[in-house]
Amino acid sequence: MKKIYFLIAIMAVVMFTSSALSTDRFGSRPGSTAAPIALTDNGKSVRLADNRGRYVLLSFWQSSDAASRQMCNTYSSWLKTRAGHIGAADGNIVMMGVNFDSSHQLFRMIVQSDCLDAKSQFNVSGETADRIRKDYHLGDALGTLLIGPDGRVVKANPSLEDLAML
Repeated sequence: MKKIYFLIAIMAVVMFTSSALSTDRFGSRPGSTAAPIALTDNGKSVRLADNRGRYVLLSFWQSSDAASRQMCNTYSSWLKTRAGHIGAADGNIVMMGVNFDSSHQLFRMIVQSDCLDAKSQFNVSGETADRIRKDYHLGDALGTLLIGPDGRVVKANPSLEDLAML
């Protein structure tokens, strides 16, 4: 009987150890390291690493996902109204919008019609989009992550009150 309990204990240890050894280096949960992102679109480019030391609103959106598009619009508008106040004036919070629409023309039209800051919005597709979705465990769930100055995820879909305290 002792051998059976011993084998069960060994199997439990092996299961817990193997589940802790995840192959995913990055994630979207608070405390996880934000995956490196380098975005290029129409001659403009940005890397997440370029914004170390600042808070970054990393907004993943698509025109067919009304909630993610609205969220991107809300954060973008909030940042515009904050201009001249603490935070925006010293560059404490920046935005990186990552759009997954397959049509670049549709993306450009939405950025213009929604009055988004074109400098902060990027359209990705193909392997780049697949890698970002995988690194951030997005699947079909799009939204916004607040990345801290240390490059770690602070919060998913932060409220404007959360942002106002930064």
